[in-house]
Amino acid sequence: MSIKKNALVLTLFDVLSEVSDNPLARGSERLRNIRFPKFNKRNIFRYLLPAVLILVAVFIVRQALVPNPQVGNTVIGVSDTKPLATTTLNREFQFPLRNEKGKEVGKLLYTIKDAELRKQIIVKGKRATAVDGRIFLIINLKIVNDLNQGLEVNSRDYVRITVNGKTKELFAPDIHNDPVEVQAISTKNTRVGIAINETDKNIELRIGEINGPKENIKLNF
Repeated sequence: MSIKKNALVLTLFDVLSEVSDNPLARGSERLRNIRFPKFNKRNIFRYLLPAVLILVAVFIVRQALVPNPQVGNTVIGVSDTKPLATTTLNREFQFPLRNEKGKEVGKLLYTIKDAELRKQIIVKGKRATAVDGRIFLIINLKIVNDLNQGLEVNSRDYVRITVNGKTKELFAPDIHNDPVEVQAISTKNTRVGIAINETDKNIELRIGEINGPKENIKLNF
């Protein structure tokens, strides 16, 4: 900043200080004595360019910090890449729906449509890639609510996974959209999934209520 600019800033500071004490007597008198710089094309460019650069910098920083409003709220979805393997299942199950007193009030139709092996999925609107040696096992589901009121379903509660013939090691899906909101008399498609080793064999699903009997489904990719 030049000497003239420094002098102008100091003078304005003095005026503001005096205005706070006696705005009519001192401030107005000192303001009349200030010589503001004459603006010509060169001066305007000198002051305008830094202001424009600052505004551009602020805009860039805000764009980098503010989340993209177009990002979806879906917790898990498929990516635009094709699955490495798919097996069609179309297995239907019915599970009781109970009220807060434990009384059965209806049935939940729970269909396992198919299972996929994928290297990439969409999690919270962003692409997720499995690390080397790992792969995503995705199970596509269809849930039907025949009641005249909406439901919130924890779809992962009905699925457990075993690999390599270790039937006592039950893995719960940790990739999901739960709680899945199913409106009254409607059908909802959703997914659950888990990351497994690419070398895992004998992959099986255990389907059933947490405290109920389970049915085994072997996945043949």
